[in-house]
Amino acid sequence: SNLTHIYVNNNSIANVSEKSFLGLDGLRLVDFQGNSLASLALPSMSSSYGPRLLLADNPWTCDCSLSWMRAPAGRPGIAGAMSPTIGDLNSIVCSSTGLSLVSIPPSDLLCEYSAHCQPDCFCCDFFACDCRMQCPDGCSCFHDSLWAVNKIECSGRNHTDVPALIPMDAT
Repeated sequence: SNLTHIYVNNNSIANVSEKSFLGLDGLRLVDFQGNSLASLALPSMSSSYGPRLLLADNPWTCDCSLSWMRAPAGRPGIAGAMSPTIGDLNSIVCSSTGLSLVSIPPSDLLCEYSAHCQPDCFCCDFFACDCRMQCPDGCSCFHDSLWAVNKIECSGRNHTDVPALIPMDAT
């Protein structure tokens, strides 16, 4: 495709499919500034240029789904294509805190979960399963993008006992 630049800034775009840019081999720039994006999964790209994304002025929810934005630019992606770079990374602001994404430590970019089964686990359908992580009743559980951080919060919830089934790999 000869398409090199896409300008969709200052609209109300809230969702972008991970596959939106596949087949656009010459893509160099996509401008999503001033939309309604709260999250964005790492887009699959087929461009060998490592396209530049402009993403400022969106109501970002700074959680584990945005961790990829902070990774070094120009990493190889699918089929040798380069991953996108964020041209305005220092201008991405978290809607809930007003802090810039780059000022938040990666270990604080967390996503909430209620249950999670590790991909290589075969016992998750059974109650006694060591690789199934179940958030205890009355608690909130959070993980980072790589599951290296697994935070369980049960404080201030009027528990009378230590909650049962705290995941064994809780950090």
